[in-house]
Amino acid sequence: MVYTGITDFHKVIPSQAVTCMQISPADESKIIIARTTYLTELAQDGQEHIISGKWAQGYQEGRPTVAKYRLMSAFVPIGSEAILIVDKLNKVIRYFNLTTNQVHRYAGSPTTTGHRDSTRLNALLTSPHGIIPSVLEPNTYYVSDSSTHKIRRLNETHLTTAYDGFR
Repeated sequence: MVYTGITDFHKVIPSQAVTCMQISPADESKIIIARTTYLTELAQDGQEHIISGKWAQGYQEGRPTVAKYRLMSAFVPIGSEAILIVDKLNKVIRYFNLTTNQVHRYAGSPTTTGHRDSTRLNALLTSPHGIIPSVLEPNTYYVSDSSTHKIRRLNETHLTTAYDGFR
């Protein structure tokens, strides 16, 4: 099956929330789809397979089959070896290592809401929503924190405020 546009997806994707989708970094013949609480991989033959998460929401790290999310709102591939996932209701950015097949917290805290610039794991997010890679800085991403109206800069060591928006 060749995908000719968004209208083809209604034929193969069941009617559960799809928050975003992208071409798989590991295999360009597949598409990765973020649903509310899990990631799937959609092959051109229309077969969809869960690659991380479950139907049940929550917060759990580890192997993709036990990992739990509360609301995946966006993700971005890191080369072909990993995916950064915005887990909005857990207030964290998750790191899904496709090589070691592990999911762990990359930034933010699942137990504390707020705004704090700090090292990745000590920084706080309120309602992370989107993520995009920087075109100027390697290994740097920008995260929208919609409840605080801030754009946060995330790199390998820190999460800081890049832009403090209007209210």
